[in-house]
Amino acid sequence: MSAETASKGRAGGRELLDALVTTLIAKGYRVMGPRREGAALQLEPIDDVDQLPWAVVDAQGPGRYRLEQYEQPVAFAHGPLAFSMRRLVSPPEERLVTLRRKGAELAVEPAAVHARPTAVIGAKGCDLRALRAQDAVFRDGAHPDPRYVARREALFTVAVACHRPADTCFCVSRGGDVRPDPDDADLLLTELVSASPRYLLEASSDRGREVLEAMPGDAIGEDDRVRASGQDHAAREAMVRALPREAAQAALLAAEETEDFEAVAERCLACQSCTAVCPTCFCLTVEEEPSYDGQASTRVRRRDSCFSPDFSYMHGGAVRGSRAGRYRHWMRHKLATWSGQWGLDGCVGCGRCTTWCPAGIDFVAEATRHIQRQEET
Repeated sequence: MSAETASKGRAGGRELLDALVTTLIAKGYRVMGPRREGAALQLEPIDDVDQLPWAVVDAQGPGRYRLEQYEQPVAFAHGPLAFSMRRLVSPPEERLVTLRRKGAELAVEPAAVHARPTAVIGAKGCDLRALRAQDAVFRDGAHPDPRYVARREALFTVAVACHRPADTCFCVSRGGDVRPDPDDADLLLTELVSASPRYLLEASSDRGREVLEAMPGDAIGEDDRVRASGQDHAAREAMVRALPREAAQAALLAAEETEDFEAVAERCLACQSCTAVCPTCFCLTVEEEPSYDGQASTRVRRRDSCFSPDFSYMHGGAVRGSRAGRYRHWMRHKLATWSGQWGLDGCVGCGRCTTWCPAGIDFVAEATRHIQRQEET
């Protein structure tokens, strides 16, 4: 296939997905995609398209997640997976360096960086926008994290257009879209829903074009693009939740520790589920782990959460000692102060914090209360 043909994309049935997986593996990538693991869909390694969740969808709501059968034999009709791609570029725990006594000397042994080339098939637009947020913190700032940068450069993304958003999704109101921004991915995949699904694959990076050039397939026709546009429109219309960016920012900047936050704190378990699943959260802590013989100490970086009582500890006590204060800090950072720090949204509208909250706290509903309060004053 010529580079010119590849730039226009390829189309085909399930065999196109099979060729995509085969080509990526041949190029040395570990391929990951949505898989059914127990009672949830997770991002897991795959080596065959049969492992994708065919005709399986998720029903999401506040504190609710269920898998259901779908009427069409499609693979990407699900909402945001339980965990995002964040763990691929920023693992929950990693060793940084070990200090070891060697006689009178102190040896410094940096831990190796594990950056295995990994291709993700089925990346949603919200998660790709969340990677932008992670990039702003760990790659594009004044002090890049070489470990993050190495893993990020090894990540190949195949974005997929959403044709069935979850009930907790609200990405459009946060500046996103059901069709991912091509600049955020290497390849863009569209699943045209029918009894015999058809797939469109388009390249949006040099790496993506290299993969596409090695693949068979038909040319994308005008009728394919018309169907894709219609699916996009229907998906946008189906997304009834909204959390306007400007209104939310103004309301949360003005929000004090009001009775609304106190009411949330009475239900909040401070379990940190929301920050664990949030694709933009980046709080970390570094701890020392001395050996039993006292001859070495390993510095370990672990994921942390601003909902932890000790997270804001300074000499004399915690800055945010109450759950209400911690919830306010988290919500304000996501919706208001993040953009001032990094120039990007801290919330991409994936809805995971609502779905996976065991107390069923609805992030959009809680933020909307503050917007309404602001409008009334």
